[in-house]
Amino acid sequence: MASNDRLVTRGASRARRIRAEFAAEIRAARLQAGMSQEEAGSRAGLSADRVWKIEPEALRTLSFEDACRLAAVLGLDVSPPTGWMLL
Repeated sequence: MASNDRLVTRGASRARRIRAEFAAEIRAARLQAGMSQEEAGSRAGLSADRVWKIEPEALRTLSFEDACRLAAVLGLDVSPPTGWMLL
């Protein structure tokens, strides 16, 4: 069972790193586009509060759909991390 615990811990750690990278890229793209959090959220169909929570990584769960919509309105594309393999 310890092996499974290590895998879960590794997965959670990877999720935190991906979330941090996503948050930094979203914030940089939003600022580059000269958009407020409210405007970016509105264009993506999200609340400004949700965008506010994504950027400092305060939002622990984010659907792929919300991530892709927000990225799209900021001129970004969500893609799997390098080396990601589907089983």
